[in-house]
Amino acid sequence: MPRSVPDMSELLVKGVKHVYGRKMRKTRPTLPNVESPLVTHFHRWAGKRIRLSFLAAELGTREGQHILPDWNLRGNLFAGLLAAPMRWDRLGNLRVPKSFLMQTKARALEAPSDGKLVKIISVVEERGPGSSSYVPQSKAALQRAKQAMFVPVALQQSDMRYFSSEEIAVDKDTLLAEYSAQLISKVKEGLEVLLSMSGTSHERVELEDWDVVVTYDPDNANDIELRKCKGIPGDPVVIILNMGCLKCTELEELVNLRLRNHEYGLVLKVLKNERLLKFMYRLITFSR
Repeated sequence: MPRSVPDMSELLVKGVKHVYGRKMRKTRPTLPNVESPLVTHFHRWAGKRIRLSFLAAELGTREGQHILPDWNLRGNLFAGLLAAPMRWDRLGNLRVPKSFLMQTKARALEAPSDGKLVKIISVVEERGPGSSSYVPQSKAALQRAKQAMFVPVALQQSDMRYFSSEEIAVDKDTLLAEYSAQLISKVKEGLEVLLSMSGTSHERVELEDWDVVVTYDPDNANDIELRKCKGIPGDPVVIILNMGCLKCTELEELVNLRLRNHEYGLVLKVLKNERLLKFMYRLITFSR
């Protein structure tokens, strides 16, 4: 009777079991004790826009334990700028918080001339319908940029209405000048509101961490500084915004004389003056 050829796979399995015996047990890897919300709440992050969140639910507690430590981000100007929604930077070709970008929109000309149907304008506060284009908030960089960067992509690629480059008016110098004028107007308006609300223009305030000290010092080459104030109780870390680069006598009078409330300059609290401070930051960064 012919001998049957053994199945080599069965022999291999039996040999391995014989050699290793009880060591051939299935072992499950133990998961590390990870507290990062990127892992524990990954379903909330995956495929979504990542941004800083200051909601109480995010910074609060769960079962008596903090999900995230509180670094007083609500009172931090830079954290507030980073928390802005992300937009696509046409010039840099990457996604950036819109606090660091200048927005442009197209407006139909009431009286078209020379074949121009629409005009590209700068927008300080996002309002109204229509597609937008976002470019770096830097006057020096935008002066070297091509005019096409200011034109919303959807304006030229729309299936309903197509505009050729000859039909779109882009006056780059005028656009940048108007944007700067709008920011200066917003800053002046905010400072005038503070002046009307304050009982006395020289009411002194105490410095705390992440307060913003607004100065007007043309001799200081630093427009934005992060400074630790030694000698003051608590050694607070403050943000310095120097408006001296703007060369505006009205702002100089408001900051250095009429609204000065500390020996260092005009001290503003982020939570109370967030809108004004963001306009100041945008104006300084754009001017440089």
